Amino acid sequence: DAAGNASAQSAPAGATTKAQTGNTINAASCSYADVSAAISSANSGDTVSVPSGACTWSSTLTITKGITLHGAGIGNTVITWTGGNSQVIKYSTFLASSFALSGFTLNCNNINNTMSGIYIHNSSTTTTFKNLRIHHNRITNCGDGIYTLGTIFGLIDNNQLVGNKTAFRIFGNNTYSWNTEPLELGTANSLYIESNALSGTTDETTLTGWGARWVFRYNTVDLASSGFSILDGHGNLPSAYPTCDPYSLRGNVGIEIYENIFSNISRPNANLMGMRGGTNLMFNNITSGTPTGCNVGITAREEDDNTIGGSCYPLKLDYPGYDPVKDTYIWDN
Repeated sequence: DAAGNASAQSAPAGATTKAQTGNTINAASCSYADVSAAISSANSGDTVSVPSGACTWSSTLTITKGITLHGAGIGNTVITWTGGNSQVIKYSTFLASSFALSGFTLNCNNINNTMSGIYIHNSSTTTTFKNLRIHHNRITNCGDGIYTLGTIFGLIDNNQLVGNKTAFRIFGNNTYSWNTEPLELGTANSLYIESNALSGTTDETTLTGWGARWVFRYNTVDLASSGFSILDGHGNLPSAYPTCDPYSLRGNVGIEIYENIFSNISRPNANLMGMRGGTNLMFNNITSGTPTGCNVGITAREEDDNTIGGSCYPLKLDYPGYDPVKDTYIWDN
């Protein structure tokens, strides 16, 4: 929990999806046409089952209803991307229901380093999507392994992310995400990323901001190929969009990082965690390797320059500004 007490390796109650109680629709094969047809015939609450096979997709599988989509398991249902810069699987949230995805190998085929294996989007400015689970998948050779955008709570667990540019891109919905829910560390009100195995990441393990709240725990991370900050938590970015919402880019709301194992830290000037905004807790993590150079470890710095711009966020002449690092504790790493 937030106090550092021992806990089981599972998210708090409410951080997983609701149980699906509908029918099961079996896709005829793993082809894009057959999986799309099965999803089209499903209703919210149903399960779509995709059989073993190796298939290529060139179009994004877009899902807009609350279903469970599961393949036959890692290495059994294998999807290789041959399209352009897009997403392999995209879910646009249906807030009254839930979405779960498991049992796939998704290979983005290094088509473009900005495309995503799995993309989850909640566009609501007033409601949090709280019923997400992505588990037991292998995602490889993508720009972003898993990308969530909007105010989203849930559980991403027991996945293998291999050879991606960024493993997890976690962005909120800026001021809307700051205002939708109170900050409650140690509760289900966050996106839990846990018990995943990561290797071959060439940039960030996590790239986060825009009002995101996330927990990174119980993961094993092989950093032999890491080429940038390992864990990244943005503050506000006033110079990028110096106007009022929805365009001003806010910092993270809250971050918890604990009981992870980081191995093979060997890159010069490695930065394990860059804290640049919001409330942060980081404890009981284990690292190993032979890093060289400077900036090796944990940094907490002020990204906020006291103004985002426009009438919404006028210049502030004293501390605190907008979204500074605050109420942050780091211990036993």
